[in-house]
Parts: sequence; C-alpha cells; structure tokens
Amino acid sequence: MKIILIILTFLIPVMVPSETDVICDCFPLNSKSINGLKSRSDMIAIGKPIERIKGESDYEEDMIVFEIDSLIKGSRKIRTILINQNDAGNCAEYFELCSDYLITGDEIKNAKSTYRIGQTAHSEKLEKLINKYYTISTSGCRSFTLKSNLAKQFLTDKN
Repeated sequence: MKIILIILTFLIPVMVPSETDVICDCFPLNSKSINGLKSRSDMIAIGKPIERIKGESDYEEDMIVFEIDSLIKGSRKIRTILINQNDAGNCAEYFELCSDYLITGDEIKNAKSTYRIGQTAHSEKLEKLINKYYTISTSGCRSFTLKSNLAKQFLTDKN
C-alpha cells in the first residue's frame, strides 16, 4: 500500500496539467537568437489581431487578421496582414483580439507551403485568403505580447 501511495505522489502532479505547464519548447531568447530571428524574419511588426477566421478542416488552424501599428521590418505599404500557424504545432500562439503584440514571421506565398504532415489538400477559402493578404507564418516562439519581458528584450537588443 505504501508503494502505491509513493507512486501516486509522484505521478499525480505529472498527470494533472496546471496553468504554468509549457507544451511548447522554444529556443532561449538571448542576443544571439534575437539577432538570428531578426535577420531570418521577412516581417517584424507591432500591432493587434482584429479578426479570427476559422479553419475549414482539421489540418487548417484559425487564421488571424492582424492590423499593423508599427512596422520594424518588411514592406511599408502593408497595414493589414494574415497570420497562419499551421506549421507551429504545439507552439501556435493564441492571439487575443485587440491586444498588442510584437510579431516576427516568414512570408507565405502559397497555401501548399502551410501544409502539415499528412495534409494533401487545402480549402478554397484558405487559397483566397492567402491571395488577398500578405500572409506570414509565426508561432509562440516568435511572437510575443507587447507587454511581455520577451518583447521588451527583443526590442531593446541592439544587435
């Protein structure tokens, strides 16, 4: 009986997730990784999500319409973009509408580049959205709430 109690003592905290559990394992944010992220990203911007567009299949994540307030890197003509996180997996950022974010991302030029493993097709809706908006791929490892320490560290890093 004591053995069962000891085993349960160690297993229950592992089996019951808490709010602080991290599902996604991101790279450490330091000067070197920030510099690499800045150079690899097609776009870096500050703004807010204004609309969530529901995906049409199990393979399609919700798309986020994002309004840019301040563009740090990317085309100066763009004020509204689309964010796709199909390839983010567990690291997908849950964007709260109308909250401020610092986002970094890579341009998506066609719907096929958003495919997950096992995906063989995409919806017509996704194709139309990607053709209508400048679309980027990002994740919770590459985009941060503007008030977070990670965003502050990213914005103050001089590299």
